[in-house]
Amino acid sequence: MKFIGCVTLLTLLAALVISCVDNGDGSNGDIGDSGDSGSENDVLADSKTHTDSDSMSTLLATDSQSDDDTSAAIMAAFFTSGCLSDHSNSFPALLTGIEAEDYAGLNCILWTVTDDGVMMDLLNQSAGCGIGFEGTASLSDDTLILELQNPGCVTSNCGNCLYNWSFNVALGATRPATIAVTRDICPDDDYPATEHARVPFMPEHGANGIQCIYPSIDPGNLSNAACGALHQPCRPIAGDTDISDINDFCATGHTPCNDGLVCVDTFTYPQYRCVAACNIDADCPLPAILSCQDGRCLLK
Repeated sequence: MKFIGCVTLLTLLAALVISCVDNGDGSNGDIGDSGDSGSENDVLADSKTHTDSDSMSTLLATDSQSDDDTSAAIMAAFFTSGCLSDHSNSFPALLTGIEAEDYAGLNCILWTVTDDGVMMDLLNQSAGCGIGFEGTASLSDDTLILELQNPGCVTSNCGNCLYNWSFNVALGATRPATIAVTRDICPDDDYPATEHARVPFMPEHGANGIQCIYPSIDPGNLSNAACGALHQPCRPIAGDTDISDINDFCATGHTPCNDGLVCVDTFTYPQYRCVAACNIDADCPLPAILSCQDGRCLLK
């Protein structure tokens, strides 16, 4: 009887100990388990996309953080053109206020700092045709990341197209050091997004910047009427094999370029392009990006 009584007493003591350890909230007394799922370092806004008949999409995003957190990047709007070689596609006025036609033949990025964020236009960007791009915005350390996504992982056999893209992003009080533009051609696969461009933010309100390059041109994106125009391929001249061997997608003409333009080697396919002639910088049509160099208006 005494043996049984001792066992019973031990059983009761064990139950008492277990009752003391159990917090009663399902946490089982684990140290440091507060039930908090953790905070996100990068804010990537959830979004919905609306596409209208003009191939213009507007992307509205909501911040996943609280209203009093001013460090989040919020996508106010994203616009994408359709394939620019299809002239049935229209595109809204660019956010930075420039005329896209003035930059034909150039691949450009323009950005302007606003009261609460930044607006950016990307002109004449090459990508696979038929892609319905979507845009997202996030902050990572001191970098604002603007990402172009191909959500359907769409590919096409029709080659490349030129696109215009515009981002309008609210940042609150945050002022990143740089802006990185990335592309994720298939968000569902394991390949990371690739960096397309990186530019300084320039935090002063009203500050703006522009970067342009002579892009490689897919002949499929070029009408013959464009040959000989500013920043477009030179027309081949009969007997001039240098130009005709490279710019053979342009019809032969009497002069390589339109009036006031000269044909130069830009060292980017197609090498020979038409640029404005000049004596001083003021003669150049786009003084923000062009300067007079040896009688030719070239990118600075």
